[in-house]
Amino acid sequence: MRFALVGHARNRLALFLAVAFIPLWICLMRFYTQVVDLHFHVPAADGDVVANSNHVSQLVGAMNAVTVLMGFTMFMSTFKSADIDRRLVLAGYPRTQLMLAKVVALLLIGALVAAYAVANLCWWWPVRHTWAMLPAIFTTALVYGGLGILLGALLHGELEGVFLVVMASIIDLGVQNPTMNPLSDQQLLACLPLYGPMQASLAAGFASSPAWTYLLPGMGWFAVTSAVGLTVFWFRTRGYPRTQPTVTPVTADPSAAGAAEFTGG
Repeated sequence: MRFALVGHARNRLALFLAVAFIPLWICLMRFYTQVVDLHFHVPAADGDVVANSNHVSQLVGAMNAVTVLMGFTMFMSTFKSADIDRRLVLAGYPRTQLMLAKVVALLLIGALVAAYAVANLCWWWPVRHTWAMLPAIFTTALVYGGLGILLGALLHGELEGVFLVVMASIIDLGVQNPTMNPLSDQQLLACLPLYGPMQASLAAGFASSPAWTYLLPGMGWFAVTSAVGLTVFWFRTRGYPRTQPTVTPVTADPSAAGAAEFTGG
């Protein structure tokens, strides 16, 4: 567990993104998006919601930054530690402890990133239900953290993993952004990984009451993606029984033995 956290702490690019990218993205949405009253339907609120479009853009921007950061961090951690993990397993280290360390590290880092993102949001506009926004953003972090573990276990190149994380985040949040898609309440969108966290975040920010049940689909996505990724890790690091070397008996040459006996005499 300690080595897993130290490995994340040494990822300077991820630390820079966590500290600078989240507030930067929120500030860009704050100062460079229009301020109008936006009417859209939120299934989690069981009706229409009237919200400031600038606030909605900040919320989506924060979620986009969290997804890219967590997906990138967990992908690089899983991808770069693959070789040493295999060596540890072959040396007798329990795979269960290695997998548990990855999951616990994801939970801790996701909680820190979510708290930091919510603090930045609350700095710029009054979030209606702060304590409901925190688990919604935390679930967002877990969904793409689990996706990062899955991609890190499956892919064989860094470029492919980073590209898939970024593109998945853009598509996932883009079609659900009320400022870009007025039909963001379509039923087909419920199949997307961030549908539940997005609905919970919109309800926490703009509805009269939070929507706790909408966190469950996001937790389900996190459970499935991380479980599949760890299963791939389990099979790729499985131990093979060591076979005993075959010893071929050497037949002594009688003539050589007699010569040696004669020489010794």
